Amino acid sequence: MIKKLSSAKELRRVIASIGDQICDTLDNNFDIHVRTDTEDIQGQKLAVLVNFLLEKVRRHIDKFKVLAEQQEEKIAERTQILNLVIEGSSDTVWIWDLKTNKIEFSSHWNSLVSNDNYDANMPLQNWFNLVHPNDIVSLRASIEEAKKSQKTQLRNEYRLKTQDGSYRWMLCRGACQFDEHGNASVLAGTQTDISELRSRDQASGLPNESSLLEFLQDQLDQKQAVTLYFIHVKQYSNLSQLVEPEMVNPFRALVVKRLSTIAAKGTMLAKLTGDIFAITGTADNKLTKRICGLIVDQFEQPFNVDYNVKHYLSVSVGAVGSTEISTSSTTELLKCASAALRESRKSNGVYVYDKAIHEKIARLALVERELRKAISNGELQVYLQPIVQTSTHDIVGFEALARFIHPTIGFVPPDEFIPIAEQSGLMVDLGDSVIKQSVQMVKKLQNGAMKGKAFYVAINVSAKQFEGHSLANKVVSLLQQHQLPTSSIRLEVTETAIMQDMDMALNELSALRENGIKIALDDFGTGYSSLSYLQTLPIDVLKIDRSFVTDLDTQENKAAIIKTVFGLANLLSLDVVAEGVETEAELKTIESIGTMNIQGYYFSAPLPWEKINAFIDSYLNIEIGSS
Repeated sequence: MIKKLSSAKELRRVIASIGDQICDTLDNNFDIHVRTDTEDIQGQKLAVLVNFLLEKVRRHIDKFKVLAEQQEEKIAERTQILNLVIEGSSDTVWIWDLKTNKIEFSSHWNSLVSNDNYDANMPLQNWFNLVHPNDIVSLRASIEEAKKSQKTQLRNEYRLKTQDGSYRWMLCRGACQFDEHGNASVLAGTQTDISELRSRDQASGLPNESSLLEFLQDQLDQKQAVTLYFIHVKQYSNLSQLVEPEMVNPFRALVVKRLSTIAAKGTMLAKLTGDIFAITGTADNKLTKRICGLIVDQFEQPFNVDYNVKHYLSVSVGAVGSTEISTSSTTELLKCASAALRESRKSNGVYVYDKAIHEKIARLALVERELRKAISNGELQVYLQPIVQTSTHDIVGFEALARFIHPTIGFVPPDEFIPIAEQSGLMVDLGDSVIKQSVQMVKKLQNGAMKGKAFYVAINVSAKQFEGHSLANKVVSLLQQHQLPTSSIRLEVTETAIMQDMDMALNELSALRENGIKIALDDFGTGYSSLSYLQTLPIDVLKIDRSFVTDLDTQENKAAIIKTVFGLANLLSLDVVAEGVETEAELKTIESIGTMNIQGYYFSAPLPWEKINAFIDSYLNIEIGSS
């Protein structure tokens, strides 16, 4: 028993000794060898085991050191490559510590702002102070969006002020890092100078429309009166059709050179879309006309670019002075210059904008804006004009006619608002509105004044409504929705509308006819009027234009034309409608030609819905001769 106690005491002494030696490892010193002077077998085993473990630790530490050194070498190599990429790139790298609100830029920053006093670390406000006043709100908004979510990337184009006071366009891109609490901690990215891409036409090397707008805005902001010239160089975009491919660029360079001789110092020659160039100048009416003449003169001389072949290019010039329209809006100035250029094609190639055309443009803009609202709000009206059969004088149908009556600008004629709708992309919505209202009116008439009578409503459609191949589906769907037969409506289309895209029009018209909807060829005799088309077009009705009906009783040639059309229609099994009947004499002459349908002010003007029922009731109760 005494021997065991003695062994235990000895073992504790050994453990204590080993523990004291191991304490040296607290200083990361594992290069030790545990020693013991005991003869106790257990103590010796413990010392051996500790030394074994220490050797294992030393080996692992050596491995970790090697790996750490390799990792540091890789990091150094990657850092060196990254620095090389940054230095070799024209981009500026920036890192914004959102907690300290400090921002750090790479060395390219000073080249962007043309500032030799490079400061890698700078207050954030120093950056924002260089941003163009018109762009700072947008830039800040993009930054705030990027700080909200890791999924949102920062991307913003803005103007940066350089040391000489000018501005250059920057593309700012970046991404945000978030801490463990989900809060944005670092925002980093790049700044790229995109001035050349944004402000230059890549083909000609000239300033583009964006650059022109900036130049004009600066001039107007400084209260400088300017004149803007728009020049249409015909065939400029298609020079490859005039010369060999290798001569196209030299040809274009000559065009630019000639125009450059017109642009004075302090002005700008810019390349816009297509064949259009722009030149700015001082506002002087006499000088404006002279410059327009000089531009035309430059193109009266031939271009000798293809050996001994002389090539000629013609130009149209439209000019507008900012004082003439009293505007500080660059958009308005460009719009007026475009209008002047359009007018120049009617005025021997040159037109200087005046107040008359300014009022015309203002009217177009007003009508377009209010028409858009009327269509969107369902305020566009549909009037109905009765269609009568000659032999019985019965009402057999109505033509649906769009009417735009505005509460302040009043009645806008169809020949004014229809072209505006076509040019502004409103024609499909306008047409859909007319079709929808017309189908609803058919249903009401069937249950009201025309109950028990066969009739149809004819609806005009434009070429734009054929696009998308959805017209037939829309019409058939509406008829099914209101439980109406397809014979209750007809669609009227002009020859011009069909010819704009004949294949597309034929497909839609054929689909409509296959569903039982009759097609009328409107204004027959005023368009192509080719007899060969009548055999191929999917039509059921010919509508004779009012120009052949007016004064029909006094002009024999008109009567002969209608007789010919009427006979041709009978041969082709087509119905005939004559429009524009306004006098009894015209009515009698048409009745003498044959049985057909007619419409016109002799019977009734187009009527709003609130008056159509009263007209029908009245018409059915009187003789046509007493009307």
